[in-house]
Amino acid sequence: MSQIDDFKRKFLENLRLHFKNKKNWADELSTILNCTKASVYKKMSDENFFLLSDIILLTKHFGLSLDKIIYEDLGRVNFIAHYVTNPIHEVEQYLEHLTNIFTQINQLTNPTVYYATRELPIFYYFLNGPLTLFKLYVFSRTIWKIESFKGAKFSESLFKESIVTKSRLLADNFSKLKSIEYWNSNILDSTMQQLMFYTESGDLSLNDAHLILDGLLEVIKTVKEATLVGHKNPLTPSNFELYENKILHTNNHILLRSDQYCGLYITFDNPNFLFTEDKEFLEYTFDWYNTIEDNSYQLGHGSGHHTSIFFTSLERKVLNLKNKLDILTI
Repeated sequence: MSQIDDFKRKFLENLRLHFKNKKNWADELSTILNCTKASVYKKMSDENFFLLSDIILLTKHFGLSLDKIIYEDLGRVNFIAHYVTNPIHEVEQYLEHLTNIFTQINQLTNPTVYYATRELPIFYYFLNGPLTLFKLYVFSRTIWKIESFKGAKFSESLFKESIVTKSRLLADNFSKLKSIEYWNSNILDSTMQQLMFYTESGDLSLNDAHLILDGLLEVIKTVKEATLVGHKNPLTPSNFELYENKILHTNNHILLRSDQYCGLYITFDNPNFLFTEDKEFLEYTFDWYNTIEDNSYQLGHGSGHHTSIFFTSLERKVLNLKNKLDILTI
């Protein structure tokens, strides 16, 4: 097979993976290329293959990777780094991006999220108002470097009133998704270190710190209840599994799988993330999740002892920090 024939075959294989509608793909392509369905069939059958201008248009429209097609055997994986070209200048930008992702997910059939993480997933922070604002405050000062947050003390007045509402809607969307999650006992450490730092620096009042920690306790209680009943939302039963990952190191990975689509989100400068649709890497990642699961304890109904120990240890960490902050600020 010539290199050109090989390219054509691989291009068509990759193109077919990205059709939104597997039955009406000809209609989809005819609209994109502004041509007749008959012309589309000819191009797909190699009778009159796509023009270079067609290939460029389809590559941009579907986000195809020509590198992956040409350098197939070199182990190259292409990621989209949205925040490199679209840096966050306002908190609303980040929330809007997440909202757009959920809009796409809600169009999928049987979506499932596999979430391996070292930190509490951001959607659980969004369950509590003070906790939401504190995490967004930290991100705004340290990662996004938003001008209005530079050197600012923590205050609700830094945020628009709609922020908590929008964040809660994202939490509600996540609660409806089936998720299989892999946590470890250090899941709260990052947030508690941030609370300690900003309280000691004087940028977070003791009263606010306690409100945030109370919110963290509420979230722990909510997740514990969800773990025991097996769902995060009563309208979507059997949509939650939680595992305690004791021995395998991870950063934050979110694998999305559905009947027609898969994608992987990896946090790089948390909460920002990279994204890929690379088929081979997604298969590799799914196998890796199975490895994590094989080496983890499933929490919930039927494992009451492990569940109780896990969540009690998280609660104790929060309560210990509350006591420590009281002592330090006397």
